[in-house]
Amino acid sequence: MRNSFKLAIISLLSLISIQSFAGSYKITGTLKGAKDDVWLFLRIKDSDKIIDSVQIKNEKFALNGKINDSPVEAILHDKSYTNYIFLWLENVPIILNGINKNFHQASIKGGPILNEYSQLFKSIYAIEAEQEVWDKKLRALNLKGKPDRNGIMGQIFKSREKEKNAYIKHIETHPNSIVSASILAAYATTYGKTESTRLYKLLSKAIQETRYGREILQTITLNGEIVVGKKFIDFEQPTTTGELVKLSSIKAKYLLLEFWAAWCTPCRRENPELINSYNEFKDKGFDILAVSLDSKKEDWLYAIAEDKLPWKNVSDLKGFQNSAALIYGVSAIPRNFLIDENGIVVAIGLRGEKLNNKLKELLN
Repeated sequence: MRNSFKLAIISLLSLISIQSFAGSYKITGTLKGAKDDVWLFLRIKDSDKIIDSVQIKNEKFALNGKINDSPVEAILHDKSYTNYIFLWLENVPIILNGINKNFHQASIKGGPILNEYSQLFKSIYAIEAEQEVWDKKLRALNLKGKPDRNGIMGQIFKSREKEKNAYIKHIETHPNSIVSASILAAYATTYGKTESTRLYKLLSKAIQETRYGREILQTITLNGEIVVGKKFIDFEQPTTTGELVKLSSIKAKYLLLEFWAAWCTPCRRENPELINSYNEFKDKGFDILAVSLDSKKEDWLYAIAEDKLPWKNVSDLKGFQNSAALIYGVSAIPRNFLIDENGIVVAIGLRGEKLNNKLKELLN
């Protein structure tokens, strides 16, 4: 009887801890080596909204305020995002101690959710440090034009797999954690439909009903597991003028479905090459439909005009929650899918010369 009562209390406290309600925050911190002219900004994660800011004085700072929802993920960062740290605001005072140059690895203590998150990321940062060692070795080889005879790329892939497994283990061992739901929401497209479904089913009912749980379910539901040889999945999104365009409405021998965003530097860097490919093959039956993962329309419009993109551009302005991106399992950009006139995906992830060679093979 005593054990049953204890379990009931634990379950009740767990439910209370993940309920979303209005609250407040108080953050006090010390950053060794930080100059007095440095400003810090507190921003809700996955939002452009800055809710607070403070100027460091004598290597110390303090932030106080109210929030509409609690718990909520936030980012504390400097003006240039050179230094930043992720944290959870949950109606409990937060104490941060760190070194300015390693801000993201500062010691941080707060409520149970933040403490769980911090403990997880101690192990993640250790793995990332391993990755950085191998990355430096590979960059040194590339600069010297030497081949990777020691299997450095293999070590990098092993390290990335280790990081992935650390996240998955956390989700498996913390099914009633909002942190687990946040992780899975961020990586559901990366993990794929089968693995994400398995992990989602492990989450408690209360966690599945949170915002993150709903995002995970949407990703799983929409993910079409698009692979080469599979027929495309249709979708409809608005252009810059609000006209709704279906993927199936664009008639071409070969259509490149291109996922990008105004804020994506590699995407913007590759746009001139993509324009060259478009101009070379457009009269032979090649076309492009670009789907932006932007959330700000003004940024999207500016990038289209700045890069002089001549093809159709669409977006629902939902960022990585873009419905087309979820259907096509897009977890990173740039990403593209080459589709033939019968609606079959013939290639994925072609860029630059590889795209040109494929189009020459198909259209000449």
